[in-house]
Amino acid sequence: MKKILGSNRYLSEWILLLGGLSIVVGVIGFSFYREYVNIGNRERERLATQARVLNKNLGQALEVVDNALIGIRHDLPGWHGTEGGVSQASHRLRAFADAMRVVRTMFVLDADGNMIAASRPELIGQNVSYRPYFSEARAHPNPDILYVTPPLKTVLGAWVMNVVRVIQGPEGQFAGVIVAGLDPEGLREQLGAVVYHKDMWAAIAHSDGLQVVMEPNRPGQDGLNLAQPGSIFSRHMASGQVSQVLEGTSVATGENRLMALHTIINPSVPMDKPLVVAVGRNIEALYVEWYAQLWLTGGLLILLVGGSLPALAYVQQRRRSADVIKAQADAALAQSECFMRSLINIIPGMVGYWTKDLRSTFANDAYLDWFGKTQEQMNGIHLHDLMGQELFKENDSYICAVMAGKHQSFERTLVKADGSIGYTWTHYIPDFMNGQVQGFFVLVSDVTELKKSEAALRESRRFLQDLIEHSGTLIFAKDKEGRYLLINQMYERLTGHHRDQVLGRTDFEIYSGEDALIFTENDKFVIESMKTRRYEELLGAHHFLTTKFPLLDADGNVSGVCGISADITEQKELQKKMEWLANTDALTRLVNRRRFHELADLEISRARRFIHSLSVLMLDIDNFKSINDTYGHDVGDKVIAYIGDMCRNELRDIDIAGRLGGEEFAILLPDTSPETALQVAERLRHEIENYEMEFSGGAVLKFTVSIGCVSSTDLSLDVEQLLKRADQCLYEAKKSGRNRVVV
Repeated sequence: MKKILGSNRYLSEWILLLGGLSIVVGVIGFSFYREYVNIGNRERERLATQARVLNKNLGQALEVVDNALIGIRHDLPGWHGTEGGVSQASHRLRAFADAMRVVRTMFVLDADGNMIAASRPELIGQNVSYRPYFSEARAHPNPDILYVTPPLKTVLGAWVMNVVRVIQGPEGQFAGVIVAGLDPEGLREQLGAVVYHKDMWAAIAHSDGLQVVMEPNRPGQDGLNLAQPGSIFSRHMASGQVSQVLEGTSVATGENRLMALHTIINPSVPMDKPLVVAVGRNIEALYVEWYAQLWLTGGLLILLVGGSLPALAYVQQRRRSADVIKAQADAALAQSECFMRSLINIIPGMVGYWTKDLRSTFANDAYLDWFGKTQEQMNGIHLHDLMGQELFKENDSYICAVMAGKHQSFERTLVKADGSIGYTWTHYIPDFMNGQVQGFFVLVSDVTELKKSEAALRESRRFLQDLIEHSGTLIFAKDKEGRYLLINQMYERLTGHHRDQVLGRTDFEIYSGEDALIFTENDKFVIESMKTRRYEELLGAHHFLTTKFPLLDADGNVSGVCGISADITEQKELQKKMEWLANTDALTRLVNRRRFHELADLEISRARRFIHSLSVLMLDIDNFKSINDTYGHDVGDKVIAYIGDMCRNELRDIDIAGRLGGEEFAILLPDTSPETALQVAERLRHEIENYEMEFSGGAVLKFTVSIGCVSSTDLSLDVEQLLKRADQCLYEAKKSGRNRVVV
């Protein structure tokens, strides 16, 4: 009989081993499949996010370029009507082209396709009426549309893509176009900002299918036709969707790629044909680590299977040998019983044995000490006499259950022999012989100190929980996978997300893609570096100072990340207000003397870099002391405030006007010739001279200003030297009769 049972046991072990190995292989295979899917989904989301970033940045850049074209078109009539207008127009075009990183060249064509003004002097006079960007605009002139042309080679030999605005004549007839050629290098900078892996590239294509630019740059890509049958580009355009992520073979590189495509649409810029941005990764490179892990795990599984089968055979052989030895060990067991009794007697727990008549036949020293009995008093004592009526009644149900053959475990509060309160964890274990209960063993552990520790731990946890929950700062914790484990009330209040919406979820399931990407990147840094990171971040309308630090397990390994975010919105607003007060004259709302000098230094540096001229005006209110003495300082303040309003209304956005003190003002005119500076000064003087300040009762105050004007191409001059020369001219204006401009 024993031989049959032994054989069945060995067979069961083989069945369990093979079944376990099958489960392991199945679980690992499923986890690899799931990871394969997750890698693809995560990369699709990342690529789609990068495509959205490109759409936003390039859409804004096109809007800036379009606004510049519209502004130039608006100024053209004024340039045509003035002497040197073409030179001014070319100068203005060059300034715009230099200021916008995505623009390479800007020029104006008349109705016959002749270049009449250009940011590059060598282009003026050329006829490009044969170019598609001119012929298309002339054939279908629409002043409200920004024409986006396919990429082509310019007369200078460079590949560019042009954006065009139509110019209308006085009678609404076609009068020419204004063209901005987009700079491939500027576009590559935009694309390079979203490339985060070496196998990745980003590109811009015209909706007709011609590729504009690719980053990283590859030879032969400019002007490549992507609109091939079945290509990724053609599938995207045919779908009619604004954005999507597709797989397939790239026409540009011949690689099998995962690509996110986004059609650039800016409601503020009506375009005849849109652009398409694409961000892609090589699919083979994307899964290279996954395949490496698959091969490694497969090899380990082979080793596991190859090792476990011989191991089981070896163990069973050893076990058969052990069965022989066991018989010999049984003889020695009796000899060790005395030793075991001594060992049981010295363990800290209480050990005893009670017969089915509830009489004690064994109790170790711990049992005797708890109840204050000697071994002689304990031998044969009835359980009722030991416990007393009340305790025996409480334990009666457990005694009945163990005598019915059921193991019992329970906690009990007892009064010790010395009168102190103790806590125990008790086991009643039935003793079977021939299927009948002969009595039961009693194992009792004194858990009094453990109970005290548990109570202290509960109090500590409650205190810590209250501290976190009612903290005035936003507190949260996440595991290594980015799932939220804890948030407090301040998190719910400031973010508007209830903890039921947050716990167990990741940032990508709660916040927008851009916010979630920022959060997870900071989490990744903390987890990988095991260092604390402190930084400022913006969530909604709130500014936060966030501190993130790693959470460590008992072995010192990172198990997650904890964050504490203090709301510093009020401090930020106060800082912004203080900066405004530090840089602004409160009465005129113009920049003050210190800020004027800072801005002027920057503009002079820019003029040196681009070899531009600039002009400075010094303006002083005539007879201002008499105005104060006659009408009062409140009227004098109104006069000064009017000068500030007039400067903001009459000057360009790029001009810098500031109040230097009292009734003295300074104006810096970047990229302004002496003639234009004189015109600006005369216009300001004339506006002020004709202004009438009315008071209650019909009284009217008129006043004038004197202006000193200086223009210079001497790039060695600094702000103080220019102001000093302008002040000398102002002095001459005052000296020669006031209400005039002296150059």
